[in-house]
Parts: sequence; structure tokens; C-alpha cells
Amino acid sequence: MIPGSGDLIKEIEDGVALLIYDLPSPRQGFNGVNDRKTSGVYRAWKSWYEKVSDRLSSLGYKIQYSVVMVPYNEKTIKEVEALKQYADYSLKKLWDIDRDGVIPRRQADIKLIVFKPSSRQDAEALLSVFKATLKESLEHLRDLIKAWLKEKKPKEYMESKTREYLKKVRGQDKLNLLERDQELKQLLAEIDVLSS
Repeated sequence: MIPGSGDLIKEIEDGVALLIYDLPSPRQGFNGVNDRKTSGVYRAWKSWYEKVSDRLSSLGYKIQYSVVMVPYNEKTIKEVEALKQYADYSLKKLWDIDRDGVIPRRQADIKLIVFKPSSRQDAEALLSVFKATLKESLEHLRDLIKAWLKEKKPKEYMESKTREYLKKVRGQDKLNLLERDQELKQLLAEIDVLSS
């Protein structure tokens, strides 16, 4: 386990939540009409979908498509509520410009399911899930960098993409595991060396 993880375990024992969301997806409803007006609505819808889903997944540890594990606290509750209001408001604006019915007329479904681990062992298991999620993301980035090096991508391209990817991963790391866990620190160091 992570050295000095007692505080982390305590934080998890205090409660966590599953953030589960189902957004009207551009893949679900585009009817293939190919005129400019409809394609403009489709692009706006796709942009809305990507923005909302990226913001939701950045609130915690993404454990599955449309499922994010988040710490349960007032800050998280406020962030989720604000995102839900934004998603509903902006979706209604999209419906106003969608004269051809490209976008399904259903609200974004965003829910928090709160639970507390029943034992310290359960909290430790959740912590290992969080770590595994971050480790998988970092290993994916490392593999991407190796592929970019083989393809002889420009250094500026690799640095830019690496910064962008790490910013997203760090934003999801609500328990600061990237700073606390030695194995994750080593992966970050390896990524730094490869991308330099």
C-alpha cells in the first residue's frame, strides 16, 4: 500500500460517491441529414457533449465509461450541481437552434450515488482502484510517447500533447496520489525523461 496512506484511507472511509452520467450522445441520434444547417447543429451538439463529459470525468477517478469515483464532500456536490445546471441550460439552447430534431429531447442524467466503505479493507481496496486508474493512464501516456518517438514526431508536438494529457490526469487525482505514491512518481519521472 501507499506509505503514509492513513490519511487517504480516512478520507475514503468518510465517504465517496459514484458520479454516473448519461448524456444525449451525438452517436445515438444523428439521422445522417447532410445539409449545412443540420451539420452545424450536429457540430454544436458534439462540442457540447465533449465539453460536458470531459468536465464530469475530470471531477475524480474515471473507473468506467460515464462512471467516475469522486470524494464525497460539499465541494464535489456543488461542482456536480453546477455542471448539471450548465448541461441542462446549454442543451436547451441547442434544442432552440435544432429545427430538424437532430438532438434527442431528453435531459442529461447526472447522479451521485454516495456510499461509505464498510471496513478499512474496503477503503484500501478503493484506494488501490484509484491508484490503478492513474497508473493505467500514465502507462498509456508512456506508450504514446514511445510511439511518437518511433514516428519521429516533432519535440514541440510531444511536449504539448504530454502537458495536455498530464494536466487532465492531475485534475482527476483528487487524493494527490501522483505526489504520494512512489510507483506513480517513478512513472511520471519516466514520462518526463522520454518526453524531454
